[in-house]
Amino acid sequence: MVRVPYVTKEDLSEEDRDLLRSFRADTPEEYRHLLSTEERNVYRTLAHVPESLEQFRAFGGTLREELDLDPRERELVILTAASALRSAYEWHQHVRIGLAEGLSRQEILAISNRNYEAFEDFERTLVEYVDSYITGSVDDETYDALAACIDESKVVGIGLLAGIYLVISRQMDALEVETEEPFVGWDLENL
Repeated sequence: MVRVPYVTKEDLSEEDRDLLRSFRADTPEEYRHLLSTEERNVYRTLAHVPESLEQFRAFGGTLREELDLDPRERELVILTAASALRSAYEWHQHVRIGLAEGLSRQEILAISNRNYEAFEDFERTLVEYVDSYITGSVDDETYDALAACIDESKVVGIGLLAGIYLVISRQMDALEVETEEPFVGWDLENL
């Protein structure tokens, strides 16, 4: 059970109520059809600090726009971070998005099992780097492999994107934030 009460629209000022909406005018189109409820628990939890939630969402949007990753690669980063952290909330939120962005069920299961040999070339390098980043174990070999594929700004951006999911995953776990629907499962048994 969640450790802090979820914020409701009535708890917020009129100008902050839009922060609870799962999708807003600035939500990328590829996410809109995947949102089953208007309000997600992640926002209902973070809304205890509305100004920070607003900045958090803006930062995530900036990364999405500025980072030169295609949607499939973006979901590889997010799912790898969620899996390495065993963050049920973020895993649950992004499995369906990953499927919609072209990841196969087998690839998502490979991420869950940390079987990165299922990927080839850049994608394998990417998931290995993100796993190492999340676990605090990026060595020269792992960094050099990624840096050989992309420029420095993209390496930094991948770290920032993975870092956002490191922070939010830890927050959701610490506060025991519940998924809105039954958990999809690490083996996708409830997909």
